[in-house]
Amino acid sequence: MNNKYSDVLTVNSYILNHKEDFIKDIGEVLKQERITKNITIEEVALRSKTSPSYISQIEKGNYGLSLIKFITVCNAIEANESILERFLYAGKKSEDFLYYELQKGKNISKNIIDYMKEKNNLVF
Repeated sequence: MNNKYSDVLTVNSYILNHKEDFIKDIGEVLKQERITKNITIEEVALRSKTSPSYISQIEKGNYGLSLIKFITVCNAIEANESILERFLYAGKKSEDFLYYELQKGKNISKNIIDYMKEKNNLVF
């Protein structure tokens, strides 16, 4: 298998095995974005056609989001595409890229790096 795709497969395997951590991270990122924009949970709920309780549960990491619901919440908080940078692996082989871009300082990125090194004997 092409090494580029092997890296992606490794990252995706890690994400799938640690879904709950990523659901919490996504909720936290959405919450931070909402707070930065000074938008209330009630406003997000109204704009995304859902309830304040549901938005609160998303922000706490209690619920995963479908792609459609993620888009509606992102639109409600006026987020741009850079919100995804924390969660996408673009195939770059660099520990710095993974650490600073994949999760921007969250411990889970170091866990991904360690996992990739262990599974694939990768050298950065």
